[in-house]
Amino acid sequence: MPINFNIGGFFDKFKNAALKEMGTRQIIVDSIEKIAGVKLDLKEIEMKNKIIRIQGGPAARNHIFMKKEVILAEIRTQLPGFIVSDLQ
Repeated sequence: MPINFNIGGFFDKFKNAALKEMGTRQIIVDSIEKIAGVKLDLKEIEMKNKIIRIQGGPAARNHIFMKKEVILAEIRTQLPGFIVSDLQ
């Protein structure tokens, strides 16, 4: 009995999820750059359990954390369906 399985459709689910995550990361990076003036790479952002973790250098992180609340407000405005509780 042959199974009709569309492998392309299967992988599209993962591709769409990855593109959505990359778009979210880009909005976070853009918000940080706009408010704190710190340019980050997408790889320096980690999102887990409603917490955004920054992997930048100490000076950049300090500058970001001084404007943490404004950055979080901007992210919540740009991504209304994205729930973020903290920036670390």
